[in-house]
Amino acid sequence: MHEPHAANLRPRFRIHQPRAAARRRIRQLNHCTMKAVGCMSGDRSRIAAAKQRLPLPELMRCLALRVPVGGTGNIESPFYPERAQKTPSFSIFFRNGAYGWCDRTGGQEIKGDEITFLERFEGLSRADAIRRYLNLAGIDVESDKRPKPNLARQPLFRVLDWPAMVDSFKTNHAQQLAISRGFSIDFVQWLRMKHLIGIWNGNFAFPVHNSTGCVLAAHVRTGSGRWFYFPKGAGSRPLIIGDLQSSSKTMVFESQ
Repeated sequence: MHEPHAANLRPRFRIHQPRAAARRRIRQLNHCTMKAVGCMSGDRSRIAAAKQRLPLPELMRCLALRVPVGGTGNIESPFYPERAQKTPSFSIFFRNGAYGWCDRTGGQEIKGDEITFLERFEGLSRADAIRRYLNLAGIDVESDKRPKPNLARQPLFRVLDWPAMVDSFKTNHAQQLAISRGFSIDFVQWLRMKHLIGIWNGNFAFPVHNSTGCVLAAHVRTGSGRWFYFPKGAGSRPLIIGDLQSSSKTMVFESQ
């Protein structure tokens, strides 16, 4: 008895899939993959540009947080302002051309970059933190179709060290302002507590915020009574004290 030939052992039925439909499916998958890779690449390029324009020390100043002298070093953790820390547990470092942070509060060790800082500090998701960071850096998030200049090569936008200017506002400045303008000392101290007044080159200064709450400039009053904005070109904004939506009465004054 002869053994069956191998060809005779093949199944006599075959599952067919139209070749044209298969090719279309492969093209669709490739298109979706390339589109996803393109979005990721776009995000990476925008994030890289944002890190050039708004590195971690400037981001923290933008959020009215303290920064070590020189931009790197140890400070108290901004994530736990209510905890009294004998030894600063938060550090900012610069390695391989990029800034990073490390928080060791409570024995933990959490590290990250500008985006993870926003995630933790403001309780945002990763996507929202990226969107928030790009917005603070002045990079368009919504439109990616029209041609854009190379943002990484543009000059950095100067962000004031507003917390340092607030710290420069001492008791003698509060007394001087209260006497010269007829304010109560309690009101002047309240302005300082709310970070609404500071000192720039020995002159009284008020913050100029953008729509995201970042202090972009200072409205400075000289000893002669002249007002000017620093740095130049930042534009002017109204100084809003309180919540306009929930307040029952709104009072508008001209600054002078």
